[in-house]
Amino acid sequence: MLFRSGDLQVNGFAIRWRRLFTHGDFTNPDPALQRRAIELCKQGADLCRTLGGSVLTLWFENDGFDYPFQLDYERAFAQLVAGIREVADYAPDLKISIEYKPYEERNFALVDSTGMTLYLLGAVDRKNVGCTLDFCHMLMKHDNPAYGLALAASQHKLFGLHMNDGYGWQDSGMIFGSVSLGQAAEFVYYLKKYRYDGVVFFDTFPIREEAASEVQANIDAFEKIADLV
Repeated sequence: MLFRSGDLQVNGFAIRWRRLFTHGDFTNPDPALQRRAIELCKQGADLCRTLGGSVLTLWFENDGFDYPFQLDYERAFAQLVAGIREVADYAPDLKISIEYKPYEERNFALVDSTGMTLYLLGAVDRKNVGCTLDFCHMLMKHDNPAYGLALAASQHKLFGLHMNDGYGWQDSGMIFGSVSLGQAAEFVYYLKKYRYDGVVFFDTFPIREEAASEVQANIDAFEKIADLV
C-alpha cells in the first residue's frame, strides 16, 4: 500500500500531560491539578468526537514513583480507577484505551505491564474501556507481545495498537519488524487469529530518517509479515 498524506483521517486522540503534571496525572497530589488532568481528557473527548474520531488513548506518563515510600499505592490506584471511570462515563460513545509503559517518565509506572493493565480494566469495569498495546513498550517490560495481545483480544479489550520495534531497554521507536522479526510475526498471527479490525498505528521516531519514507517502510514491513503469516 502506498502512503499518501491526503488519505489521513482522524482515528482518535492521545492525551499527554506535560510541564505542570510532573508529579502525577490522575494521581497528582495537588487536587486542582488532578482535576485539571481529568478535565483535559473530557475536552479531548469532545474534540475527538467533533473531528470524527472514536478512540481516546490514555498513557499515564506521570502516574508512578521513583523512590521507596514515595507513594501510597492503594490510594493512588483507587484515584486512577476513579478518574478513568469518570472519563469513560463522560464519553460512553468513545473507546477509552489505556496504554501502558513500564518506565519513562517515572522509574516505575503504576500501569506497567499487560497484566497490570488487564487488572486495571477489571477494576474500572466499563465496557468502553480497553487497552492499546505498544510493541516496544512490551519489549521493555519483557512481556511477550503476542501473549499479551492474546489475553487482551480474548477478553475483547484490544482497542488499539502502536507498532514499532526496539532492543527492549528503552523506547527505541524503530521500524516494525526490523529487530524482533520472530515476535513481530507471532504478533501479527494473533492479530489475524482474533480478527483485529481496528487501526494499525505506527509509533516510530524518524529522527535521522525521512518521515514519509519511514511511514512507508512500516507499512511495507507490516504487510509483508502479514502476507507471510
